[in-house]
Amino acid sequence: MSTKQSKGLGQLSTKHIAVDKANTLVIVSAAAAAAIIVFTFFAGKALIDKIAYQNEVISKRNKANAQLEKNIESINQLTAAYTAFDSAPESVIGTPDKNSKVVLDALPSVYDYPALASSLDSIVKNAGLKVTSITGIDQEETAEKSSISPTPIPIPFEISANGSYESLQRLVADLERSIRPFKIAEVTISGKDSALTISIKGETYYQPKTEIGIKEEVVKTNGSSAPQPTSTSSSATQSGATQ
Repeated sequence: MSTKQSKGLGQLSTKHIAVDKANTLVIVSAAAAAAIIVFTFFAGKALIDKIAYQNEVISKRNKANAQLEKNIESINQLTAAYTAFDSAPESVIGTPDKNSKVVLDALPSVYDYPALASSLDSIVKNAGLKVTSITGIDQEETAEKSSISPTPIPIPFEISANGSYESLQRLVADLERSIRPFKIAEVTISGKDSALTISIKGETYYQPKTEIGIKEEVVKTNGSSAPQPTSTSSSATQSGATQ
């Protein structure tokens, strides 16, 4: 092989090596560019999702703050109205008692069967009758304690007493005039003259305490939210029995 041919082969090999290096550099650059593009896409998507999530959180927080401001205004109005209602010189039924006591006497906030039995016993005796029995079901342990939207819940009872016809009339009238609502389902009278026996089946009511209904929400990354249970506050717990 001549010297010229050797030089030509050497130059060709050098060119091939340079071309291979250039191709390798292009491939590496393309791979790096593709990796950067993929990383940028996912990073951008994550950033957009995070911005959307934060905007959702801010939106719900602003909504909660607006509701809180309305609630504060309502509290001030309610406080003023309650103060005027409870500081009246006499109650709505014309007694010297405070209206708050009258309301709770009329519709207690707890299922208090012993207090009901005591109240019924007093009503029957004041009418001039002798109590034979006062029965009912004490469900205080299982009764509903509170609710966001409470409604009156019945407390059934049965009364049996002895006395004159006039005393029986007074008993029925006293139950009708009682501040606490009584719904009479059945009245049975037996005997004669002054030895009469009256049996009454009926029910009265209590209304569970009102829950404020405060709740927490966990905002998810997809923009939805799920309510989480939390402790709630309720109204005053005063109760009483009346005639």
